[in-house]
Amino acid sequence: MEQHIQNQVRRCFDERRFDEALALLELEIAHGPKPDWHPLYLAGQAARFLNRLQDAEKYLRSATNASGNQRPEVLLGLGIVLQLQDKFGEACVAFVDALAIEKDNDAVLNSLALTYRKMNRLDDALATYEKALTGFCRRLAMSFDNSPNNNIIGHSDTKGELWTSKAVEMAMFVAVTIEGTSAVAFPTGESAELEARTKAHKGLLWTVQQANEKKTVVILPNFFDTFREQLRDSRTYAVLLNNFGRVHAALGRKQDAQKCFLESIEFTPSGVDYPAPRHGLTQL
Repeated sequence: MEQHIQNQVRRCFDERRFDEALALLELEIAHGPKPDWHPLYLAGQAARFLNRLQDAEKYLRSATNASGNQRPEVLLGLGIVLQLQDKFGEACVAFVDALAIEKDNDAVLNSLALTYRKMNRLDDALATYEKALTGFCRRLAMSFDNSPNNNIIGHSDTKGELWTSKAVEMAMFVAVTIEGTSAVAFPTGESAELEARTKAHKGLLWTVQQANEKKTVVILPNFFDTFREQLRDSRTYAVLLNNFGRVHAALGRKQDAQKCFLESIEFTPSGVDYPAPRHGLTQL
């Protein structure tokens, strides 16, 4: 697809003129020398947004074939369209195929979990949402740069506590990726207070101590503070917690559902309108 056509299509998507985007893409598909997964995929997405679900399925199946079944975004799009048509078994197949290519894709996992919810496979939905959350948190933690030039975020009290267990899990995950790590140490209340006063490690998130051939990764308070604020800045965490809450509510676990909804509300990014967890609370 030539660059000027791509630019036109992108503008149409940005401006939600999906009918015009689809018309451009259909011309491109009709005149292309051979099937190209990218315009087929975009045509499928445009048709989906126009609620032309059968057309969307047709284009996305063609895109899947043209890509050799190797593009997770195409399989995700196909799975969503199948799910919207209540073809839940076929949707699961598409999502599982996508995960075979990229196992920690949280968008795919989230969609698979939603499909399980619709199928009333609630335990499978919970397990899959947990995988989605873990995948998201791992990518977040692995994106951190352990530099003294990082911002020193500082402690902030939160009502929700679910994030802290994920922060500990991610700190351990990061630590074991450091070659030769034999132990992980976490800050105590006393050491955290000392760090807050002295800022001895500046913006570092962890340090590595070597003693008697033993390498210990010492997680600093700024890791937890940075992780907390990165969760606050991303709508993904709030969405996943809301989804957890929905499943717990369906299972009759009202206390667990309430915790998820409340933390979802607390961690919704500033300025983002996300009413779902509030609705969930009112329905408990």
